[in-house]
Amino acid sequence: MRGLCLYSTDSPVFISHPHFYNADPVLLDYVQGLRPTEDQHGLFIDIHPETGVPLNVSIRLQLNLYMKTVPGITETGKISEVVMPMIWFEESGYIDGPILTTFHTNLVVLPMVMEYMQYGFIGLGLATVLGAVLLALQQKASDKDLINGSDAHETQKDKFIMNDAGKSTKM
Repeated sequence: MRGLCLYSTDSPVFISHPHFYNADPVLLDYVQGLRPTEDQHGLFIDIHPETGVPLNVSIRLQLNLYMKTVPGITETGKISEVVMPMIWFEESGYIDGPILTTFHTNLVVLPMVMEYMQYGFIGLGLATVLGAVLLALQQKASDKDLINGSDAHETQKDKFIMNDAGKSTKM
């Protein structure tokens, strides 16, 4: 039957939603007073889409007993085969207030900040490398100018020629 879960292969106990919600409608025919509705008998779990943390939960289950005539026990002789609801229970909870704020901060905000920070650090690293390269090129150009400047000074010096008397004459 749809909507029932067998607890054990040897046990006549079944689990379902309360009032046989979402179960085979035939089950409702044998038990009086059952009016299943989604609001009162369904289950739901609200899960945060980014973190997977359950925010609001309501689980409702019903234990059912499969009853039938048992040969040799005369008291069961007039029982028709039926899945009889025994008990149903509900467990619910939600997260709000400071706990929700902590979850949101630690699982949503901080990872987003860290993602943007990594790009900032990559940009800072590239700027540092670019600055170092430009500084090295500038230093190299400065050293080249200094070398070229000393060559020009020596050229001027070579233009003075010493004569035999030890006096220098300019050419």
